[in-house]
Amino acid sequence: MTDHVSYDSKTKLFHWSSAALILIMWLLGQSLKFLPDGEPIITGASIHYVVGSVLTLVLLFRISWKFTKGTKLPNALPGQWGAVAKSVHYILYVLLALTLLLGAFALWVHGYSIFELIKVPEFDPGNEELKETVGELHGLFANVLLGLSAAHATMALWHHYVKKDDTLKRMLSKRD
Repeated sequence: MTDHVSYDSKTKLFHWSSAALILIMWLLGQSLKFLPDGEPIITGASIHYVVGSVLTLVLLFRISWKFTKGTKLPNALPGQWGAVAKSVHYILYVLLALTLLLGAFALWVHGYSIFELIKVPEFDPGNEELKETVGELHGLFANVLLGLSAAHATMALWHHYVKKDDTLKRMLSKRD
């Protein structure tokens, strides 16, 4: 059973903001395939890019905060399970960063317009194979990220409701 030691408020804000933005980004990305060409797809994709830019900033601030002033807590779990949990956290960071980089590269490869205000120059016009590959990789990484995030959330809930330990409480407000 872990001691109920809590992360600081900025760490929690970055964590929950990241979780919400990842879910929003994934839902936006999934909905794009249902939008018709023209203004609807340009608007939907533009919102996706803007939210992705916000998520990139949140990730950068989060990493900076984590390694400078953020609360450092011991692993919630002892031994190998603590090491596994810590590894999953780092894998989530890497997957998120790679997904965002692939998204930025997809924007560049396709040469999309952002709200018809900014036209991103196309990296290699006519290279449909590159466009398809980058788009597929971005989608794959986003799906893996969402799946691992869901597993992470499931384990936190399992700890809270089944094991009845304080693992989840570390990322909740002190009132919880």
